[in-house]
Amino acid sequence: MDRTWKESYDQLTKEAYEEIRRGNFKTAMDLFDLARKLAESAGDQKEIDRSVCNMSTVHLCLGDFRAAEHGLREILLRCTDPQILFIASANLGSSLSKQGRIHRAFFYCKKALAESAFLEPHWKAIARNRLANLYLMQSYFQEAISEYRTALQIAREAGLADRWPTEHYLDNLGYCLILVGEYREGILHIHEALGLARPRRNQRCITECFQDLSFAYMQLRSLRKAELYGRRALGMALRKQYTDIVKTCYYLLGEIHFLQGNEKDSDFYFGKLQEFYPGLDFLTDFLKTFDVSKILNFKNPS
Repeated sequence: MDRTWKESYDQLTKEAYEEIRRGNFKTAMDLFDLARKLAESAGDQKEIDRSVCNMSTVHLCLGDFRAAEHGLREILLRCTDPQILFIASANLGSSLSKQGRIHRAFFYCKKALAESAFLEPHWKAIARNRLANLYLMQSYFQEAISEYRTALQIAREAGLADRWPTEHYLDNLGYCLILVGEYREGILHIHEALGLARPRRNQRCITECFQDLSFAYMQLRSLRKAELYGRRALGMALRKQYTDIVKTCYYLLGEIHFLQGNEKDSDFYFGKLQEFYPGLDFLTDFLKTFDVSKILNFKNPS
């Protein structure tokens, strides 16, 4: 096969990443799969590996954490390309962390950080954001805040402050600041993230920002604002099939209505959440008895 396949491969990959930036993950997966098939037909192992890594990224976005690790270890054993090694390591770390395998997750996350030393600042910032996400999941909030700030600093110093995925760094930092009670600064950063995400139609980031603002205003007991942002986040999450955000919004809206004394609406949203956990028939009563908003981390950071 002549090299014209590579032009089609590169175009498919470019279009797929644009769909990721817009939060259209299933479309991105289809495009990456077409690119992989082209690479397989050409027998180009390097580009096959790159496609597998790219598809792994989409699996993470979709919440398919076990599927996301498929083939990555083999790539780490045979590949020498720093960018591919970075993506494989970072994605494997993220996948394992979502499955509760934290020790191995940190290992691969640190490996990705080491690989980023050979890459452009864009990748260095992503590495710091991924490490921060892992700290956030473990409730090491100060460490997470430090890494998010580092990611932003790298992006700004490299002239990337207005480029994707800086909006995610801002939103993640804002959410983490809210968790430690720095509401004013946290809300400000989330609005900064919205300001970047809206013009480029980053639906995933916009939805996360609405979710995080709902959480922030619930903590501040500004319940009307919390409800409005929660409803906006839920509507977008349902349309885009962001299941993790759907579940979080059902909880947030259930808790918000409970705090407002709207028992019927509270039961409705907690009931919708319970549908995801059919074995936990006590969930609604538990959530109405105990305030878990200060002890559980609901965010699946991008």
